[in-house]
Amino acid sequence: MLPDAKTGLKNGDYDKAGESLKFALMFPMRCKFNLQRAKFDKYEYPQVYSQINIYAQLSDAAMRIIDRF
Repeated sequence: MLPDAKTGLKNGDYDKAGESLKFALMFPMRCKFNLQRAKFDKYEYPQVYSQINIYAQLSDAAMRIIDRF
């Protein structure tokens, strides 16, 4: 996942890096979906949702950088 993205970047394989990053992002996004489905209140546990959102934002920023190559 993320180690594969790092390897892809080092080797200049930006498609592989992007795909690995998308795959890694799938897990926290699925977790967020499952928490919402289980009625895990984001106002009662804001830190959990905040961490997932930060990870998603960082992943988006990384994808924009990868897309430039």
